[in-house]
Amino acid sequence: MPSPSRLDILIHCPGSHGTIADQIHRQACAFHELGLRIAVVCSPNFSRTRAADYPVITCLLEGATGGTSNIMSRKVAKATQTLFNQIRFGWEVLRNKPTIVLSGSHVTAQSALWIWPHLLASIFRKTIYTTNLHFSTREHNIGPKWWQKLNAALSFRPFRIGIAHKRFPHPSPIPARLQTVEVPLGPERFANVRENPKHIRKRWKVGRGKKVFLSFGPIRNHKNIDLAIRALVENPEAHLVIIGTVPTHKDRPVKYYQMLADDLGVSKRVFISEEFVPDEKRLSYFQAADFIMLTYSSAYHSQSATLPTAVAARRMVLGSSGSSPMSDLVRQFGVGVYVDPDSSEAVANAMATLIHAKFPQPDWVGFEEFVTWETNVTRILQAVSDYIAGNPLPGRLFEGCEHEAVPAVELLRAEDFAPPTKTRRPFKARAPRSKKPEPKRAPEPEEEVQSEPAAIAKPAVRRGRPPKSAKPPKPVAEKPKKRRGRPPKASKIPTTEVPAPLEPAAPEPAFTVAQGVPPLKKRISFPSAQPPAPAPEPTVAEPEPAAPPPALVSEPAPIAPPAAPVAPPAPATPAEPAPQPSGGLLSRAFDSSRFRTTRPLPVFVSTSGIFASPSKTAAAEPAQNGHSNGTNGNNAPAGPRPRRGRGRKKALAA
Repeated sequence: MPSPSRLDILIHCPGSHGTIADQIHRQACAFHELGLRIAVVCSPNFSRTRAADYPVITCLLEGATGGTSNIMSRKVAKATQTLFNQIRFGWEVLRNKPTIVLSGSHVTAQSALWIWPHLLASIFRKTIYTTNLHFSTREHNIGPKWWQKLNAALSFRPFRIGIAHKRFPHPSPIPARLQTVEVPLGPERFANVRENPKHIRKRWKVGRGKKVFLSFGPIRNHKNIDLAIRALVENPEAHLVIIGTVPTHKDRPVKYYQMLADDLGVSKRVFISEEFVPDEKRLSYFQAADFIMLTYSSAYHSQSATLPTAVAARRMVLGSSGSSPMSDLVRQFGVGVYVDPDSSEAVANAMATLIHAKFPQPDWVGFEEFVTWETNVTRILQAVSDYIAGNPLPGRLFEGCEHEAVPAVELLRAEDFAPPTKTRRPFKARAPRSKKPEPKRAPEPEEEVQSEPAAIAKPAVRRGRPPKSAKPPKPVAEKPKKRRGRPPKASKIPTTEVPAPLEPAAPEPAFTVAQGVPPLKKRISFPSAQPPAPAPEPTVAEPEPAAPPPALVSEPAPIAPPAAPVAPPAPATPAEPAPQPSGGLLSRAFDSSRFRTTRPLPVFVSTSGIFASPSKTAAAEPAQNGHSNGTNGNNAPAGPRPRRGRGRKKALAA
């Protein structure tokens, strides 16, 4: 326990974990290294998780809202815990009598109940109260609005100097009588674990020639990550890596950014991971990237712990925000490009500038010497001495030192480096091509115009193959139509060649027989018999038309084709006609003589078989056995048919 009369600075830490607790620990270590007598009023868990060389006073409560689920009960428990810790902190101020009181964060809840000991110390003991202005939004205020306004007004009464890690907008939320001083946030100190950046880029699925822009930390709406995704459209060489988690339900989920990248067609160049990266490996992740994204909205006026880590990795940043100490640091030391906030076009131009422009050498060493915790506590002590001496406090970090800044680079336009977009040709309706193209007609020769040789233009030389000459269309042979189904069955009836039908012979002239000529006997013609010798040509009396032969008994009359008209024979010398008897033997002899011919009868074939097939050499006379074709039913030669009964057996035996 430190002596009450020997303390120079008494620091109040309301929590044991988080960013505020880490900053208080770094400030306490820096004050202790300067040789000042300090003490930290904190909870027991603060000293357990940190190795502190400075003395601590563990008397505060923590975790009052851990076992409650109701919202009202949580607010009441939190307000009761805050009230107890502030009263105990006032008691330690009265007891230790410090020269400077530094509050870790400004508290306004229920200040009308616990602010009185601090007012007494600041008025009667001339204790200088300073506070870190973080303005946490997680304070629990209970009561009507007039009560909350009263607490907000009374909470600033004992404080004289405000330590700002941000720049407040106008109108400012703090009273005008509270003087502020901007201090930088020093880097975090931890042992770095080296990891190969090539392996990290391989896990990020980054191809060769890509420039990686890394967004590290909690995924909040005010980081404008969506603008960075839109800027990738105009920067095809850029690849965005997002590592972090969504802290609250008010922030957009990770699915929103994935869907946005899909809609813009840049999903292959956006890698989002919610993995936890330990502090020891953070530097390796920053070294695996090419640039660091700090694109905050216009409502952001604070600093970022990511900026010192980016400088330690020697990586330039792309920043945007409202008026803040972070913008002054980037522009003063030339460690990146700072653009107007809330503009995707400005972010796209900044990406193109970082990729293609040439920058002067950034002042890495000057940044690391200035952004330290020693500078932080030194500016606090300087502000206290100026306040005691009555001098005005320097509000901004580099007020009056803007001429020493590294010259800025003019921004380039991303449109100048974007690849040309492929424009589609307008669709033109074409006429359908015919199967038989018409041959090209040679152009008609134009009349030659005589002109001077200088005015004659040279024919344009066309590259490539000459145009093909038009060829006559090839005749298209009609293909036989294919019949579907089974082929027709072959006929089982034997077929024979059918000779061409012969023209009917000219009608024979009628003969006149003189009186006294003995009658002709009936003759039978056999196949081996020779035709009789032709008789002497008698005197022709009158030409008579030939009568058709009698119908055959064994076969139907064949259908003969229409015979060609036969010219009538030349008329002979007329003779006296002889009287012809009617009927009798002479008439029978005349009728039989009409069949004496060697002309073969035509053969007709039908689907049921052969109707008649007489021998070509046999005489065309009626057979005696009753068959007109001269053959029997088995195509055997015709002969005398044996009688029936006993005479038939004898004839067969013979």
